[in-house]
Formats: sequence, structure tokens, C-alpha cells
Amino acid sequence: MTVTMDEDRLLREQFVHVIEQNIQLSSAVRAAFLAVPRILFVPQYYARNDQTFKWTLMSAEAANVYRDDALVTQIDARGMPSSSSSQPSLMAEMLEALAIQPGQRVLEIGTGTGYNAALLAHITGDALLVTTVELDPELADKARDALEQVGYGSIQVSISNGLQGYAPRAPYDRIIATGGYPYVPGPWIDQLAIGGKLVMDLLLPLSYGLVALDKQPDRVATGHFLAKTRVGFIQLRDEDMLQPSPRPVRIQTYLSQPLLTEEEVQPDEIDTTVFDDPTFLFYLQLEYPHLEMKYLGTPENAPAFTKYLFDLNTLTGMICPSDQHDPQSVWRVEARGQYNLWEAVKAAYHCWENLKRPVLSEYRMEVDAQARQSILLGSQRWIMREGQCGKIKSS
Repeated sequence: MTVTMDEDRLLREQFVHVIEQNIQLSSAVRAAFLAVPRILFVPQYYARNDQTFKWTLMSAEAANVYRDDALVTQIDARGMPSSSSSQPSLMAEMLEALAIQPGQRVLEIGTGTGYNAALLAHITGDALLVTTVELDPELADKARDALEQVGYGSIQVSISNGLQGYAPRAPYDRIIATGGYPYVPGPWIDQLAIGGKLVMDLLLPLSYGLVALDKQPDRVATGHFLAKTRVGFIQLRDEDMLQPSPRPVRIQTYLSQPLLTEEEVQPDEIDTTVFDDPTFLFYLQLEYPHLEMKYLGTPENAPAFTKYLFDLNTLTGMICPSDQHDPQSVWRVEARGQYNLWEAVKAAYHCWENLKRPVLSEYRMEVDAQARQSILLGSQRWIMREGQCGKIKSS
């Protein structure tokens, strides 16, 4: 369905009103969403069939594009999403955290459709000040075309590895990553100007969190996590990850491990909904950095559809309650492997409860002069090592 410019403008006004139900917009960010037509950046998107789990390419209609939803725009060889137009309210929260001032130089990691780059150009007031980096040449070419259509053709679109930043135009006053990564790449800190700000999604195997860091002298960066818990960014890729392979779970090997416990858990012993709570999973990840959640089977062949919590380094794991589990009913737990993961999870749960269930915005992050990365909560500190967190230490 084709819409007129007036109809599109009306849809954008309604679109901004929907975004404002989730986040308070500054005048600059609000004006950017009103000015930039999302429909030109997302002419097509993929919709997933909830029964078959297959993705179908759809021609975009304005009524579907101007919603507060992420839209998948590319599927890889495995049939998995590899690029998307992010949820607009999430984009807005990151743009607000960036606090861009007119005339500032901005680097975007992960061009995707180019929509966010256009928003950045509108806010900074000069498209020449915006650099955006995309690893996939096909995506970069499509983004250039769309940016040209909306009058932002002078944005620098570079086909390169965004994990290395983009040194030729550094330093930058602001850096934003529109894909997730398990730690802060060093080049981003190096290319950020003193007093500059970086906003990214710290994407860990169990959970994730948007973090805003301010660059201090001597390469130090400090900041805090934002409140939003439902993020869902696709992981940024390097040259070896254009077609990433899923990390295999050797389920038969796991099932052959010693059975450590098999018991029924009463509803008052642990709140089973925490296994779907990103704030608990974030804390659990800090305490046990090698854990990942795996879903084996498919919902249509339940009860074979099972959710496992795995420590892939030791083939240790446990069965978790599914998303459909009634938290008021008894739950059967089974743990196998080298140590009793169920006991470890219970210990982490009780610590989290004693801390009064901290939310993401209570955590802070530091990158010191030696590039050591830490996550802090009150007096507690976890040291990041190659994207993994060390055991808890006193600050």
C-alpha cells in the first residue's frame, strides 16, 4: 500500500506518540523521529511463523513499519536473523543516553538499514559529522541508497570491521553500537575523545544490558547501565563471523554425565519466573560466567521441548522450568556434570534476593588505564576477562 507524504507524516506523528509511551523524548530526539521516514529504510522485512519457526520475506506497509517493534531485515544461511531495524523505543533510549549536542562527531557501529545513522545526522545537525561502519557490503550499499533518498548521502558509510572502530575519522565525541558484544572493544575507547560518551549493549550469553560510558583522561572510562531490560540486539560480527555457527551442545554427552541431584522443588523454595528474568540472569552470569541457556526440541513436540542451563566448559547443566511453567506448581530439577549447578543457582538466587533484587540501572562499569573491564554493584566488583566475568571481589 502506497501512502502520500501527508499520510506518512501523520503515521510518524502517531509513531512518536507510541514511542513516548515507553520513554520520555527530548525535543532533539523527538524531532529526529518525526523527520526521518522509517519506511524508506525498511522496504521489506521478515516475519516469523510461530508454528513452523520459518521466516517469510514481506513487503513493508507503512502501518507495520511505524510500530514500536524491531524488524528483521536479513536472514543468514542458517535461517537466523543477521540484521534488523531495532525497536524504536530502544533506539530512542540509546540516543537519549548519548546526549548528542549539535556539531559533535559521531561514530555508529553497525549501519544495518541506515535508519539510526539518519537519526544521528538529524540530531547532530550535519551529516558530514556522522560515520557509520558496516561489515556486510550488501547492507552498506542498501543503507547508502536509503540515506541518499532522504538527503543524508554525505554520511560516511564505511565497509569495515566495526569492532576496530574507524580510526581515519577519530576522535569521536559520541560512539554508539547498534549490535551487542560481550565486552567493550579497546579501539572504541581509544577513538573516543576525552569527555566523550559511548553507548552499547553488553551482550552476555545469559543476559544483556545497555551501558553508557564516559571517557576520562588516561584512557579510563566509567559509567552505568540503563534501565531497559528487554534489548535483543544481534551480536556484532567480525570478518570470521559473517556466517556464524551456533555453539554446539553435546546433549548426549551431557546426559551421560553423573546425575548429581533429581528432586521436586516446591513453589515457595525459589521463584521459578527468575529463569526468564534478565535482571536475575545478569547477576547469575556475573557469578558464573560460563553459563548459557539452551532450548532443545521445539514447542510443538512438547514435552520434548526442554530448557537447560549449561556450563559448557565442564558439560555441567540442569533442567530449568520452561517459559510456560506455572510458578505456583511443583517443578522437577535434574542436575548432571562436574558440580551441582542447582546448588550454585540457589546460592546466587539467595544472594540476589538479599541484595533486594538489583535492577540493571544499579550496576556500574569501569574500563581502567590497563584496559581491564569491571562491573560493579555497591562494594562488589566482577573483573571482565575476554568478555567473561571473574569471581566476585571486594571493590
